[in-house]
Amino acid sequence: MIPFINLLPWRKQYRQRQLRYWSLLAAGCTLSVTLTGIAGPALLAWQGERQRIQAEYLSQLRVLLQRKLQQVQLLEKRQKLQEARKAQRLSVSEWEQRLTRLASLLPAGVWLTSLSMKSGQVVVHGNAEKPEEVRLMEQNLRRLAGIAEVAAKGIQRNANGSLVFTFTFVSAEAGHAD
Repeated sequence: MIPFINLLPWRKQYRQRQLRYWSLLAAGCTLSVTLTGIAGPALLAWQGERQRIQAEYLSQLRVLLQRKLQQVQLLEKRQKLQEARKAQRLSVSEWEQRLTRLASLLPAGVWLTSLSMKSGQVVVHGNAEKPEEVRLMEQNLRRLAGIAEVAAKGIQRNANGSLVFTFTFVSAEAGHAD
């Protein structure tokens, strides 16, 4: 048998187009596999770098937030301290007024030897010439503003013949705090 020879030019062109098509497809596949092989590690490195930057940013943000929290706590502590000092100054001012009033209410023959305060309880030690002056002193203490529960803890005569007395009373603020 005689081989069949295709002499038509369009069949040759068709075969060349098909050959080019499959060659380009194979080259494209090879190129995409190569690019994927090259770009994959670069993409992973980029993602790793991005995660590292995010972690660093979060760490810095955490440090800044901790500093801010410490500053807020310090500010609150200072404000509480200022409020306590203000309350203390007010209390001292009130006691200064009370003690000035107490001094003005002291009978002529009475003098105080000591005055102490602990936890809102005030202890007054003093001397008097006459028993009436001690009673008057107790009445004056009861009339003093901001004072509650006045009690005489002891009245005695000393060697000089004068009366030594002790009064205790509670500040009205301490009575309300309990």
